[in-house]
Amino acid sequence: MPDVADPHRQRRGLGGVIARHPVVSYFVLAYGISWLVWSQFILSADGSGWFQFHATWSFMVTVGLGTFGPAIAAVTIVCIAEGEDALLPFLKRIVLWRVGFGWWAFALLSFPITATIGCLLTPGVVGTFTTAGLGRSLTDYLPFFLYPALLVGGPLGEEVGWRGFALPRLQQRFTPALATIVLGVLWTCWHAPIWFSNNWSVLNVQNLLCYTAFLVLAAFQYTWAHNNTRGSILVAVVLHASMDAFPNVVLFPMFPGLGEVTSFGVQKLYLALIVGFGLFALVVTIGTRGRLGLPIGATPPGAPVEGTGSAPLARGGVADAVS
Repeated sequence: MPDVADPHRQRRGLGGVIARHPVVSYFVLAYGISWLVWSQFILSADGSGWFQFHATWSFMVTVGLGTFGPAIAAVTIVCIAEGEDALLPFLKRIVLWRVGFGWWAFALLSFPITATIGCLLTPGVVGTFTTAGLGRSLTDYLPFFLYPALLVGGPLGEEVGWRGFALPRLQQRFTPALATIVLGVLWTCWHAPIWFSNNWSVLNVQNLLCYTAFLVLAAFQYTWAHNNTRGSILVAVVLHASMDAFPNVVLFPMFPGLGEVTSFGVQKLYLALIVGFGLFALVVTIGTRGRLGLPIGATPPGAPVEGTGSAPLARGGVADAVS
């Protein structure tokens, strides 16, 4: 039988390596770009203090620029591994908004609801509930959601890569649940340099493990939404903006105890998030039998079709957009 493999994978040199190993190449490039940008602050006297030069940009500017590493890597690897013809369908998913009202409600409300449930179920947190300043917090939420969270924070730069590029391809290799866990761990490790910036809450092993558990569990919301919205990157961006904005603007004023550290060195915020998102991950995994909205045998939305280097935008073998 003649070889009908993707012709992009027959190339030699660096382009051929990338074409044969696009997922590994993507993570190497995404990490490399972000870590290089962050290093000028992390290594400076303003960050870890390992070297005595001063950072070019402030911490927030540095982190904001570095968050575009995953997006730049995704666009680069799509062009090299799958060809320029695959780029337009990929980019169209950034503005894919026709996913049904129910999924927009999910994107906007799922994190606030899940996180609040986690706070209510976490000992030592619910007892600190207060309504003082809550009205102002809710008023400030939308402006903070739009800026800086949505426009210059991590969502746009990160989600073009994590859910736009990596998740569809990981779901081609693993079950949806396992792909979610793998991506959650890699998503967490990508943040590693920031842990040493002296801008971390409390830097210790316990907090890092809890932070990892939280992001892995939160990733189940992203995968479920991704598989039910034809791979909309825009939905993932809104989910991520909500995740960045709600704790800072609403949760901390509503539950001051979230800022406390337990006797074993873990910030209570992480415990509350693990409880809330752990329950969500358990329910959605059982309810979908681990498929997270992706039918058995279906092509993950946004994944390249073998032999073409691209996937059709409006198809992908997924469930109905509002199921």
